[in-house]
Amino acid sequence: MNYSKTAIDSFKANIEPFSDATSDPEKYNLHLGLINLAKAVAEIEKRLNRIEQKSC
Repeated sequence: MNYSKTAIDSFKANIEPFSDATSDPEKYNLHLGLINLAKAVAEIEKRLNRIEQKSC
């Protein structure tokens, strides 16, 4: 299961209905930060998988 992809999709789905850049910038920025964090974790997972494949 790709937890990073699920997290990214969930944060993206929540950014529109639950946060607005003008009326609630803190919540909006929090969601953007969570999206970026999940993307970074996904990239780390990809790199780790490549390392593991090379070592086998």
